[in-house]
Amino acid sequence: MCDKHRTKGREKKVSDLGLDQVEQLLLLTARQYFVSYTDPSQPHWETAFDICESQFGEGKGIQIAAGVLGVLRKMRVSRRSTFHFTNPYCRQCAGRMSDCECQLFSALRHMRNRDTQSAYEEAVVLCEGSQVQPMLQAMEKLCDLLPNTAPSMPLTAPSTRSLH
Repeated sequence: MCDKHRTKGREKKVSDLGLDQVEQLLLLTARQYFVSYTDPSQPHWETAFDICESQFGEGKGIQIAAGVLGVLRKMRVSRRSTFHFTNPYCRQCAGRMSDCECQLFSALRHMRNRDTQSAYEEAVVLCEGSQVQPMLQAMEKLCDLLPNTAPSMPLTAPSTRSLH
């Protein structure tokens, strides 16, 4: 998303969604992968790994970064339409979540809480009624890697690269 701060009216403020620190780190990580898909000429995926390594440690961080990518890859196979996300490099946009991001993180939160039925329901909407089981399995593997709490960190947009 960005196109100089375009909004669709369905975005929500990240601060209003009650994401815990782990979820906020996963959002920052996922957005690096989203940007990698839209701008493959830049190594944004490396920033995803850097975020996880710096916050979860080298070994666990690599596993978590790979786990996030696994979830996104399975989701991409299932979805037919474009997944909309907000630009992590725009200070105005980074504080909002798209409807698609909200659905993804709602499913993830349900999976973290071991509420597989609610995770499944969110995944069906997110994947537009297509096959959700592979994504849910990847999500469960990711959740098994996650700590209950994350180290303290500033929750700001990455600033190493710019899309503007």
